[in-house]
Amino acid sequence: MSDNVKIEVLNVDLVQRFFSDIPADVHESLLGAMDNALLRLEDQIFANLDGLVLNVRSGNLFRSVRSHVDDAGESVTATVMAGGETAPYAAIHEYGGVIDLPKTTVPVTAQALRYTDGSFHGSSRPHSIPMPERSYMRSALEEQRENIVESLRSAFFVAMGRHFQSTYGTSL
Repeated sequence: MSDNVKIEVLNVDLVQRFFSDIPADVHESLLGAMDNALLRLEDQIFANLDGLVLNVRSGNLFRSVRSHVDDAGESVTATVMAGGETAPYAAIHEYGGVIDLPKTTVPVTAQALRYTDGSFHGSSRPHSIPMPERSYMRSALEEQRENIVESLRSAFFVAMGRHFQSTYGTSL
């Protein structure tokens, strides 16, 4: 009994071409799927900011949401972020936390702080304000996770099927 196995590959040039073209075909398909997944994720984030998790007040947090897809050739990365100068409170809404306020003093001319008897309270003691977590981005990702994974998986297999069809003239 022999332990040798002999494998003969016919049409080596066709097999080599098939495998060398796979990365480009799959990459383009995944890039398109990533763009579509990012749009769905943004839609969920906007829905969360428009009443599902938070309510729009100034619109600054809503307008601060931005995203992009980076195509580095061998990898595709989608990024979504919020905050910045117009909405520095984005992170505390997403993760929760505590705002520590120092003692404050306000000008005596602040009419809003005058009591009805005419007295004035022009300062506050240091205090903390607990902010609960109100995740609008991570919850959107969790909500869309299965859709994103399925769309990327589908894009991969569709690209592989197209590649096989164009190379061999038959479907998988």
